[in-house]
Amino acid sequence: NVPDDVLKMTAKNGGVVMVNFATGFVLPNEVRDQGRWIRGDFRILVDHIEHIIKLAGIDHVGIGSDFDGIRSIPQGMDDVSYYPYLTQELLNRGYDKQQIHKILGGNMMRVLRETERVAKRLKQSNRP
Repeated sequence: NVPDDVLKMTAKNGGVVMVNFATGFVLPNEVRDQGRWIRGDFRILVDHIEHIIKLAGIDHVGIGSDFDGIRSIPQGMDDVSYYPYLTQELLNRGYDKQQIHKILGGNMMRVLRETERVAKRLKQSNRP
């Protein structure tokens, strides 16, 4: 549910967009705009990931899921035990091990490390 212009800004600031698995967020606009509401399967998540990669780059996408806060999820993605399906679909679409690692957590870890680094620097600069 992140607008395309914000996706592009995310790439500029080094952030990560975490993909929410809610069907309403990952259905293609043309499907939603026609008033059709389908559940789809896990492949629509990979389509959504690819859209983010196209606009923001491989370094700026991650998996957010939100299993504890959504009602409708794509078929074949009932919980984290189904993540291998995402991994396989990314492999099927030509992504390599390093790229998949970034998507499945590496990008988020990079942002968290940077956040800790900045927090430490700010804390040190505010000491009396």
